[in-house]
Amino acid sequence: MKNLFSILLIMVLSACVHDTDIVVGEFQSQLVINSIFEPGKTWSIALSNSKDITDNSTAIEEITDASVIIIESQSRKIKELEHSEKGIYRSSEPAELGMEYELEVAHPDYGVASAFTTVPSEIELTSIDTSIVELDGAKVLKVDFNIVDNEEEENFYVWDLVSSQEEEIDILPSEEAYLTSVDGNVEITSDRANVQQSKIFISDRDFNGTEYNTSFISFRNIENFQNGNPNNPNEQLDLKLRVLSVSEELYNYLKSVEESYRSQNINTSSVNPVEIDFNITNGLGIFGAYKQKLVDIE
Repeated sequence: MKNLFSILLIMVLSACVHDTDIVVGEFQSQLVINSIFEPGKTWSIALSNSKDITDNSTAIEEITDASVIIIESQSRKIKELEHSEKGIYRSSEPAELGMEYELEVAHPDYGVASAFTTVPSEIELTSIDTSIVELDGAKVLKVDFNIVDNEEEENFYVWDLVSSQEEEIDILPSEEAYLTSVDGNVEITSDRANVQQSKIFISDRDFNGTEYNTSFISFRNIENFQNGNPNNPNEQLDLKLRVLSVSEELYNYLKSVEESYRSQNINTSSVNPVEIDFNITNGLGIFGAYKQKLVDIE
């Protein structure tokens, strides 16, 4: 994830070059902080610096000599993270559900960078149903499910389909787009209707505290879902519905990354580069939390 984050950062900064007059000497390297975490798992925060894309002699470097602390906003309890390897700082104590956390990273060359996020609550899903339907002459997989929304908090949801064959499933959006929402009120990340995305996004502003039904179509996996693994006919390829409840900061970040990928697929010079929604003060990057639920697709 750390390497992919660095690639995304370079890609976004490179896209901005076309609309900006670059003046030699203006660039100032900043801290880059990457921490997308789940409650119940130990803290892991990756630190590096930003690279001058106009200067081939500069490079992204891992930051190994920073002071990194996590503060529980309610109790003001402080966790100190220790450098482990390759710019990654760890703590043996896990993040907890429903807690608000503040992050402070201090470095003699970059000053103090900070961010905050709130860990979302558990996700409750009901009435999951799948069917094979025909669309424009092709068979596609349609998935329907209900989200039971927690009225005590503002909730942000992201979902997609994943394969049980994948050993480690990244939550970042990908360049490959194969999902389309059936709902008109889902927060589509493009001005074009029925756009295909790698993930689908929605907040609970229109259904807070109620049970919300949603549907989407997958244009991928359909043959494998029906017929099994083409490389091993005796092996069934299982799909899972993955629903993420994410902090607002992570929601905005993931949406902006999705929008960035989709905008690059629009073949027109009138499309402006999408600005990635970072939430680090005095730095770049993301500090955000998620809780996930995986459900077998049958």
